Amino acid sequence: MEARRFSSRFSHERRCLVIERYHELRMLIPVPSKGVDRATVLQDGIDYINELRRRTSELKHLVERKKSGVRHKNNNEDVTRKIRHPFVKMTLDSNDDENMEKKPGSDVTIKNSLRKSKGTEVYVSIVDDVVTIKVVQKKKINCLLFVSKVLDQLHLDLCHVTGGKFGEHYRFLLKTKVSDG
Repeated sequence: MEARRFSSRFSHERRCLVIERYHELRMLIPVPSKGVDRATVLQDGIDYINELRRRTSELKHLVERKKSGVRHKNNNEDVTRKIRHPFVKMTLDSNDDENMEKKPGSDVTIKNSLRKSKGTEVYVSIVDDVVTIKVVQKKKINCLLFVSKVLDQLHLDLCHVTGGKFGEHYRFLLKTKVSDG
């Protein structure tokens, strides 16, 4: 009889722990779906992680391209690049030429990228060796920790950070420089 009570108490504690973890996961997702069942929470979490990985992959691609000094010689070419992330089995198609702009009479190349998901918007602009990142979110999550890890991985030097709450949106603006090393 004592073993049965111990087993029941252990399973109750385990259920409470699982419910608490699902609640914490749901709180990390910027704009969760209306459903509160476990499958919906997991799917929202997976979608959000895949979106963050895709953005990281695109930013890495842009910085590597900038570091290597590769520039488009002909803006009229229709070149579609495929970016593959090693952890996700998804292929991203992006047309780099439609967002590339070269000012006449100068070597300044401007690259812009805008990505939106549920409640989160990330805008990346690269002008020569200056990278400007703007993050807009409806719900406050600890995105600055993730952004700082990405900046560290990409070896970007942080020059300026601003942020604040405007209405129901949290906005952050980061200016970085591509390091020489």
